[in-house]
Amino acid sequence: MQKIEDFKGLSQEEAEKILKLDGPNELPSQKKQNSFFLLLRVLSEPMLLLLVVAATIYLFIGEKGDALLLVFSVMVIISITFY
Repeated sequence: MQKIEDFKGLSQEEAEKILKLDGPNELPSQKKQNSFFLLLRVLSEPMLLLLVVAATIYLFIGEKGDALLLVFSVMVIISITFY
């Protein structure tokens, strides 16, 4: 079994070569998004559209309480996304 002291890291040349090939070892940064485009992206989510369609159907069949609950849920989802 090898000891921890026996392990060597990369040489300076190897590290520079890998850095040049792959770039720095960091997570990609989140770009600041325009609020309008963020809203469009949220509204184009299939599950959110399904909730809106379901709320519309509930409204047409006379279930106003269920429709309001679904609309409230959609508003909460949009609010969380913007936050």
